[in-house]
Amino acid sequence: MMAVHLDDFDHLKQVIQVCLKKGVLTDWFLFASNCLRIAPPLTISDAEIAFACTVIRESLDEVYGHSRQG
Repeated sequence: MMAVHLDDFDHLKQVIQVCLKKGVLTDWFLFASNCLRIAPPLTISDAEIAFACTVIRESLDEVYGHSRQG
């Protein structure tokens, strides 16, 4: 299990909503409402990991207004 520490719960909710729209299910920790919980199944494939990482990165960029170069 991993986590991405964000500024606040409002940003976190936005990132989670974008991830869900793009096909990645994620959530937050009950004890840390500003941390995006990443808990992939043990049977996840390399392709699924790459997809999830891409979606999470794009979601963060979208919420925080950044654009990736290249």
